[in-house]
Amino acid sequence: MSENQNNDSKNLNTPYIIIIILLIIIAALAFFVGKWFNQSNNWNSNTPVAAEVKDIKITVIWDKRCNDCQTEAVTENLKTLPFLTWATFEVKDFSDSWVEDLMKKNSITKLPAFLFNTDNVPDADFKKYLEVTPAFMYNLNMWATFDPYAKMSERWFTIVPDGILAEIKKNSRILWKEDAEILWVEYSDMNCTYCKKMHNEWTHAALFDKYKDKLSLAYQYFAIFNKEAPLALECIADQKWTEEMYQVITKWYKEEKATPNDLAWFVEKLDKKAFDECVASKKYESKIDFAMKVWAETFWVTWTPWNILINQKTWEYAKLPWAYPVSEFEKVIDKLLTK
Repeated sequence: MSENQNNDSKNLNTPYIIIIILLIIIAALAFFVGKWFNQSNNWNSNTPVAAEVKDIKITVIWDKRCNDCQTEAVTENLKTLPFLTWATFEVKDFSDSWVEDLMKKNSITKLPAFLFNTDNVPDADFKKYLEVTPAFMYNLNMWATFDPYAKMSERWFTIVPDGILAEIKKNSRILWKEDAEILWVEYSDMNCTYCKKMHNEWTHAALFDKYKDKLSLAYQYFAIFNKEAPLALECIADQKWTEEMYQVITKWYKEEKATPNDLAWFVEKLDKKAFDECVASKKYESKIDFAMKVWAETFWVTWTPWNILINQKTWEYAKLPWAYPVSEFEKVIDKLLTK
């Protein structure tokens, strides 16, 4: 074959080769675009598409007497979730007809509650928080704490159950004036990041500076995993003044030291032998257990910091379950104070 013939053959084959390459590229693009399209319409291959979850109905039960439930904010956040775009929301107040019956059928004792008619939601992480009820609905576990059956004041504050305030005071080392109008009960954990944040931002100093003798503090222990540090604090207070124990609390949040020896290191002229014997004997274990009993049964504490502000004259109280800024504490305290 001549050189010219070879060149002609190559020229004839070139368009076919280009066409084949283009077809391969188009096929590959079609495959990946199709795969992307399917993934964008399905959360995964085993979950329904959005069109199949349009029938989700959510019954929101709240109580207008609750000052800190934030039900509306939670509801609005739920509406922004892509897989709840087509969901129907029905909001009910505790005082509405049939609500108590609905709560009883679904074993709901705390509000707010978010009852789903199904757990068929295309998000595995969200689905973990949907707990089936006796009436075969699904309650969103929001760690609700408001007890609609509890005694309420005319100002719509919950009243501390009989005897609890006296027991808290008896079981606490109270900083500043014991009979101050507002008692701030702070449930804290020594390893809690947000507890550290609240203390290191001088929230306590700012509030005591403003309210002076109208405010006192009772630091309580959220000692689920580690009782040694709270026992050490109590044993320090056993030898020193209550004020010094609170100074140690401030120092430990700043220095991030949480073992008994770390805490003892903060205290000058501490009888170390007596301190070690006190910690080893677990002298104050029952005191710590009582604090845990109260936060579990009365205030439904589920994380830290969890702040309870109690008016000692009226027995009204409000909750601030987080490391809120000083301004939020001021709003609640100002409302609680009697005129």
